[in-house]
Amino acid sequence: MRPHDPHPDDDLWTDPEPNTHSSAPERATTKQYLMFSVSGLQLAAALASVSEIVPYEHVSPVPGMPAFVRGVVHVRERVIPVVDLAHKLGLRGGAAPKRTSILLLDLELGAQRLPMGVVMDDVASLLEVEISRIKPAPRVGAQIAVEYIEGLLPTERGMLPLLDFRRVFGAAEFEQVAATSAYAADSVQCVANSNANPPLTAAGDE
Repeated sequence: MRPHDPHPDDDLWTDPEPNTHSSAPERATTKQYLMFSVSGLQLAAALASVSEIVPYEHVSPVPGMPAFVRGVVHVRERVIPVVDLAHKLGLRGGAAPKRTSILLLDLELGAQRLPMGVVMDDVASLLEVEISRIKPAPRVGAQIAVEYIEGLLPTERGMLPLLDFRRVFGAAEFEQVAATSAYAADSVQCVANSNANPPLTAAGDE
């Protein structure tokens, strides 16, 4: 409220200087999560780790890779390794259902960043949940290894395991998946170089 002004029509009156010492920004109370299923098991993951979802198409196998690596997929000139998440989690696998998609992740382990695709068998849905409602991870009784779970997410379908992909892939496996991407990228480059520089033929061979 303006203090008492003996000259109410005086246009030179100004408000006191605002407080320039801003308080610390408020922390977010909600967070976005993605729900999806793997081998029929409903799971959730933080949306921040997901870059996009693409159809399960044109996955090229890479020889000599671990059993949980299905191959690589090319997305906008990037070679991205694709992981069979059901196999890695110890769930029942099998042929890919018709609605299978690839969840593209952007993971960071130490100083290394790696794009990675994980196979899911149901269309994902997005939800926003208050952080305070997330329950601690169970100690026992989960369908997947409890060390992979960072909490339980409340949804209309019940409490869903909240998966932490950084826990699912240890340092050694992270390196294996990175090697898959590097090997495939080198192979693609070799093929491109071969097509750009076809072998010369002698005149008599024509």
